[in-house]
Amino acid sequence: MSRDTSLFRHPHLAVLYVLGFLLLAEWLFPLPQFTDTGYVLVFLMLAGFFFILSAIPMSTWLRLPLVVLAILVCLDVIFFTETFMSLAWWQTFISEAVSQGNLLLTGEWQTLSPMFRTLLFMIMLMLMSFLIYYWVIYVKRILFFFACSVIYVAILDTFTMYEGSWAMIRLVVIGFVLLAYLKLSRLSTVYANISWRDWTRWSIGTTLVIFVAGSVAFFGPKFSPQWPNPVPYIQAAGGFGEGYSTENRRIGYGEHDDRLGGGFELDESPVMYAEVEDPGYWRGEAKHIYTGHGWESEQHGEAVEEQGELNLYEEQTDVEENEATLRYTPHFQTRELIFAQGEFFEATSAEQPLNYFVDAISGRIEMGSGYDEEVGMNLSYREAEFSIERMQGVPFQEGDARDPEGIELRYLQTPEELPERVTELASEITDGETDRYRAVRAVEDHLRNEYEYETEDVPIPEDGQDYVDQFLFESQFGYCDNFSTAMVVMLRSQDIPARWVKGFTPGEEVEDGTYQVTNANAHSWVEVYFPEVGWVPFEPTPGFNNEANHAYTDLELSDSPDLDDRDVPDPLEDEQLDEGDTNEEEESAAAGSSNADGAIASINRIDQCDAFRWDHRFLLARAYYH
Repeated sequence: MSRDTSLFRHPHLAVLYVLGFLLLAEWLFPLPQFTDTGYVLVFLMLAGFFFILSAIPMSTWLRLPLVVLAILVCLDVIFFTETFMSLAWWQTFISEAVSQGNLLLTGEWQTLSPMFRTLLFMIMLMLMSFLIYYWVIYVKRILFFFACSVIYVAILDTFTMYEGSWAMIRLVVIGFVLLAYLKLSRLSTVYANISWRDWTRWSIGTTLVIFVAGSVAFFGPKFSPQWPNPVPYIQAAGGFGEGYSTENRRIGYGEHDDRLGGGFELDESPVMYAEVEDPGYWRGEAKHIYTGHGWESEQHGEAVEEQGELNLYEEQTDVEENEATLRYTPHFQTRELIFAQGEFFEATSAEQPLNYFVDAISGRIEMGSGYDEEVGMNLSYREAEFSIERMQGVPFQEGDARDPEGIELRYLQTPEELPERVTELASEITDGETDRYRAVRAVEDHLRNEYEYETEDVPIPEDGQDYVDQFLFESQFGYCDNFSTAMVVMLRSQDIPARWVKGFTPGEEVEDGTYQVTNANAHSWVEVYFPEVGWVPFEPTPGFNNEANHAYTDLELSDSPDLDDRDVPDPLEDEQLDEGDTNEEEESAAAGSSNADGAIASINRIDQCDAFRWDHRFLLARAYYH
């Protein structure tokens, strides 16, 4: 005899089914914290639709088209710009499905596109919805899925920045109630005389047990750990997070920067080829929340705009529009991102518009559909000429700057536990500076001159130790992440809005106008906000050139700021240069000689000499008086 499982005739089964959905939802809530998923609401709505379909008796031939239609609608909402179900829409979808299906069959899973990965995830959601319906309604057992959910949240809470305390509380309450009701539901199949009064008494007993257990857990004494914390050892063995190892990792562009530290080994695997007239830094994204261990970004779904543009510069800043062609290689594990120089505003592929999504806050550009792997993509972007006079016009004294409220709220954040000596060092470095530009340059120069660049055996901070503090006062050597993070934090401690940016350096020219960018070119730097200018890049890492164009836009040198406000060593009089520095000096001297006849024309690129640690004001004066 078949059992009656209709949710409409048995409301208690409907309640159990809803609890099963809430249990599945706890798997979706953490996704934005450790993945690039920004559409959790869409996934929740899709899972809810699958749950409803499972509960309504209907033919499989009717249910299957509804499932397919729901998945296609969600894919359209997330990725497509074409009209839904139009001929162009189907052409894009079929082309993507065929190409990505071949990659799936050949085992090249890391190169799957975001749209195809999302499609597979939606299919998994469908299967899980039907499976939970089977567990709850027919088998009436959910212990295995409940245990997996607890382990899942515990792992995320332990090894990522996801805060899982409230999620664990919700899981325990939902899981316990579900287990209790399923137990009574199984008993009702054996004892036919179980009434609603029994369900009420069972509910009261379940509530009391949860209340007593929660009270004891909250108010009861907590014993100290009886064994050493195994997490740091596991993290060190796995090569992620905090740990006690200084073993090197392979360098490359990563998605997660919440735990910085440790050395790396160079990886020369090419990730993309760029055809560009004037090579510069390839910007990936900016992050603004410093945790004391690394960087995070808040999820801002409302800030993500389809076919949007970056807004890095203010209207007063002079810009020049440029183009570049990028072609990603199969080795690149972050193929869903678009990297651009300067202020990105458009992308095409195979002479067709490329679908993409721009996060106005982080500057992250996620690729949608339309990318042709054979021809790559054509980027349009704006490069800025940053006026030094305008930047020097921003006062440095506290309270005198004219930063928008939103900029201050987001880009002056530092942890409450930031050691005071970090702020004291920043204050000492910037003491006496009267404008923001000179204060920023002072911090940049200090890092470039007083700390060593090293990629191997870089220490990892101990538990409870601040990443910047450890670098500035203990190890005093590191690579780009150390220098860029330290500069941002020190500037913020002086009420200067700054953010951490990562991407790639220009790469190596392999053909005329074609540059090969490898994993070894992965890099991080700093952007500082100046009113009436915008976000200006700075380079605190020794040995790297600042590709930004900081220029004196006023050609009357007599109106320029005092060029002798700091003691600057004359490289021509320094007798202690080693052979490598002498070669650099000769190259720069030759460049200065060629520019003597046209000093003003040389000013626009003068800041690139920072790699030699020469103050740009000294070179300006020298070029002028020669």
